[in-house]
Amino acid sequence: MPEVLLTIAAFVIAAAGAGIAFNADKRVRSLRTRLERLRVRFDRAEGELLRTRQTLAASQVREALRANGREATLPIEFRSQYGEDVLLWDVFGPSLEGFFIEVGAYDGVALSVTRALEAAGWTGLLIEALPERAAQCARNRPNSRVEHAALGKPGGPATVTFSAVEHATPGMDMLSHIDAPDATTEHKETIEREGARTKSVTVPMTTMDALLAKAPPSRIDAVVIDVEGAEASLLAGFDLKKWRPRVIVIEDNTMGEDDRVASIVRAGGYTECGWVGVNRVFVRTDETGLIERVRASCASLAWPNVAFRFGR
Repeated sequence: MPEVLLTIAAFVIAAAGAGIAFNADKRVRSLRTRLERLRVRFDRAEGELLRTRQTLAASQVREALRANGREATLPIEFRSQYGEDVLLWDVFGPSLEGFFIEVGAYDGVALSVTRALEAAGWTGLLIEALPERAAQCARNRPNSRVEHAALGKPGGPATVTFSAVEHATPGMDMLSHIDAPDATTEHKETIEREGARTKSVTVPMTTMDALLAKAPPSRIDAVVIDVEGAEASLLAGFDLKKWRPRVIVIEDNTMGEDDRVASIVRAGGYTECGWVGVNRVFVRTDETGLIERVRASCASLAWPNVAFRFGR
């Protein structure tokens, strides 16, 4: 009899445990569903807030142009992915003159960080490695100099093999990258996950220093760098202490886990001021007033980009 009772007790305990586990699993699934719904709602609110900021910035550009009796040189549209263009306007507006550099300019329109500044009257240097996109960029951005090239370190080869994404969803070719070890595996995995294919393209290779030496600007207000993992090589050929750009916006898809690129920029005489989406923002250390303005703008853009700071 005791053995029977023990067996029954063990069965009851096991059944209770299974019931508890089932209920716990059900609660976990319910929580996941709620979190996913919350994420979708957050994404929508996030996008709406960023669009509102971009619309406001466009209105400010129009007002600045009217106040100075000038016309826009392009349609005034803020199109950046995370509000990087809003950041630059926050910091430099209502100035209608300035010089920018955008590396990874694509076609000069889609997700462009500098197009709104060009519309306001700025000029700059746009660099794009994909030949088709560089040609489009030259047509779309008539007031800026466009260079078809990949950028790397001094003493490198005259050309480089570029893995160009093809037959993909619109915009996927933005993940095209130099076929090199420092190209991020994240981009390669994304390309594979989307079922896209890549083709090898031979691209002219040079350095930022060489491009700037061809037509040295009197000053550089803003540099935007989006080169899908080749940032360190680019910076090796970009003498920050010589050219002294005032603001540098540089993509970091590691979200700070790999600090090598940021260390290079800081060693060039820059202070890190914050994030905009997946971009780290640096200002020349001697520009104390500009540092404060950039920090304030980064803080104001933190809400529409908060998900990227918490590992979406």
